[in-house]
Amino acid sequence: MIHPKKVLIIEDEPMILENYERALISIENNSTSLKFCIDQATNCQEAFDKIKLARHNKRLDLVFLDIRLRPSPDHKIQ
Repeated sequence: MIHPKKVLIIEDEPMILENYERALISIENNSTSLKFCIDQATNCQEAFDKIKLARHNKRLDLVFLDIRLRPSPDHKIQ
């Protein structure tokens, strides 16, 4: 049984986010041994919450991070 790799894409631009997802789906479709469970976050707070949850579950294999992601509106997460 193939265990899917948990992937988190942190990106606020919809087009770039979609390209990441398409690339991963393409890899998956051309592989017999790779499967992905793709999650996404489109802002700092959402990303922080999902990473925090994944940390407790010990289930995050790969993260794509937008290094120019805008800070949270309250600027607590930058």
